[in-house]
Amino acid sequence: MSSILNHDGDFDGDFDGDGISPEILESLEATILAASRYVIPSENLRPHTLEAARDYDSDRRGTYQFARFVLAIAVCGCISLPVLDRLASWRDKMASPTSMQMLEIAEKKNVGIDWGLYEAYSELRQNQASRFGQAAAIKFQD
Repeated sequence: MSSILNHDGDFDGDFDGDGISPEILESLEATILAASRYVIPSENLRPHTLEAARDYDSDRRGTYQFARFVLAIAVCGCISLPVLDRLASWRDKMASPTSMQMLEIAEKKNVGIDWGLYEAYSELRQNQASRFGQAAAIKFQD
C-alpha cells in the first residue's frame, strides 16, 4: 500500500492504475466501506454548507461587480479623454471675452459707451466668424 501513500502516510492523489495491484484497491475499498459506518454527517452540515456556498457566491458576485465598475470607468475614460482634448482645442478658438474686456474695448473706441459696446460686439462676432470659417476650412482640408 506504500505505492499510493506519500512519506507521511497520506494519499498522494494518483489513481492512474499503474503499479497498483487489484488487491490493494480491494483493500482500500473495504477500508472505505468500513469507515462509512463510523462517519456520520452532523445535523447542521447542510445548512452550514449552504451558508458557506452563499458567502462564497456573494463574495464572488461582489468581486465581479467591482470589476465591472472599474472596467466601465476605464472605458469611459478611454472614450472621454480624446473627446475632451478635442473640445479643449475648440474652446480656445471659440473663447469669448468677458464683460470687463468688452467694456475696455468699448472705451478704446473713443465714442459713447453704447456705441462702443455695439462696435466691440460687432468686432467680436466678425472675429468669431472668421475663426470659425478658418477652422472649418482646415477641417475640410484634412
